[in-house]
Amino acid sequence: MKIIFKSSEQGLEKIIGRLERAILDILWENQGIPGREIHQRMLKERKLAYTTTLTILDRMVKKGSALRKRGESLFLYYPSMKKEEFEHRVASTMIKGIYEMAPSPAISVFVDILSGMDESKINEIIRQIEKKKGQSR
Repeated sequence: MKIIFKSSEQGLEKIIGRLERAILDILWENQGIPGREIHQRMLKERKLAYTTTLTILDRMVKKGSALRKRGESLFLYYPSMKKEEFEHRVASTMIKGIYEMAPSPAISVFVDILSGMDESKINEIIRQIEKKKGQSR
């Protein structure tokens, strides 16, 4: 799955477009849903042509963020992974890419970000690091 970072957006929309995000939200809530029903749900939020919804779904299938399976008389769409898996993959790809680009500044900025966090969140991160260290021994 190709990932492009859009710093001006919020949340997952930094990585995927607004329409793709809306469709993924629908897929995560309703597995095995026809394109027409996805379109009907999209119409509640925005005015959109049916062909536009199908085009976006087709692109998502090609990118690997959605799956299309033939049902009895129509195609059904599914997310290619659970929301948590998607978020993990995106975070992993982004952080690895930043680290590979500039290791020292990446670590420095990460530490700066952590220093501004609530102590309980920092402690949780330390617990996760300790757990990973224990697994690698």
